[in-house]
Amino acid sequence: TFVKPYGELKVEYGRLQKIKEKNGEVRLEVKANDYYSVKPEIGVEAGYKHDLSTRGALTARVGVAYSNELGRVAKGKNQARVAYTNADWFHIRGEKEDRRGSLSTDLNLGLENERYGITANIGYDSKGKNKRAGLGLRVIF
Repeated sequence: TFVKPYGELKVEYGRLQKIKEKNGEVRLEVKANDYYSVKPEIGVEAGYKHDLSTRGALTARVGVAYSNELGRVAKGKNQARVAYTNADWFHIRGEKEDRRGSLSTDLNLGLENERYGITANIGYDSKGKNKRAGLGLRVIF
């Protein structure tokens, strides 16, 4: 049995390349742009392991985490214009920025021995109301 608090910081930098359409009715040209993402996360994970004689162990884990985007991802400063003309550049509106944090929960149940293991995972994220499920297989060579 364990309870493990944790914290992490995900940092990302990216660059969107220049786009220039070569054919079509209204050909657009979009300037290159960069963005950064800073996403701290704090959480706690609790687990339990029950030995099943000499065959292996049954494991259960529950986790809860909170994360929030602090960077400039959705606030795009992209500029575009109609290609092959003298038209002025105009600003492309990015997505509306959502500064709410995300609460995520996870439940993992597994059966494992020294060489093999299988786990079933389910989880939920409050931002976007995402549900996830999966199966995991562990093999040690």
